[in-house]
Amino acid sequence: MWVHSLDDEPICSSRRLLLTHLTDVQGDGATFADASMKVLLKWGRRPVVKAGTAEISLTLDEPESYDVYELATSGSRVRKMASSTSVEALRFTASVCGLDGARMMYEVLKRADSAYRDSAAVWVDGAN
Repeated sequence: MWVHSLDDEPICSSRRLLLTHLTDVQGDGATFADASMKVLLKWGRRPVVKAGTAEISLTLDEPESYDVYELATSGSRVRKMASSTSVEALRFTASVCGLDGARMMYEVLKRADSAYRDSAAVWVDGAN
């Protein structure tokens, strides 16, 4: 998982985050040095996405005020995702298998941030 703040604020107080879930992407025929798959010897031919999930827990200021969206590879929002909160954390399950195909990117957006609420994409040529 990679987490990026899209408003140049620290992650815990950012109004807009981009999460990338790439834990289950590898090349067909990739070769590793050992069973732990930590040292890649050969990339393989083409990327293969394996069906996998990751339980995400983000420590945020006011976690109950955030929504999570699945994103298409274009950055467009596909749908709002189910999430839950505790006193300090926002929780959701990232799954490579989305309802309409593979999902590897998620937007976490503070509800009160209307400047981004109706945005069609997380980024457009770096302008957003």
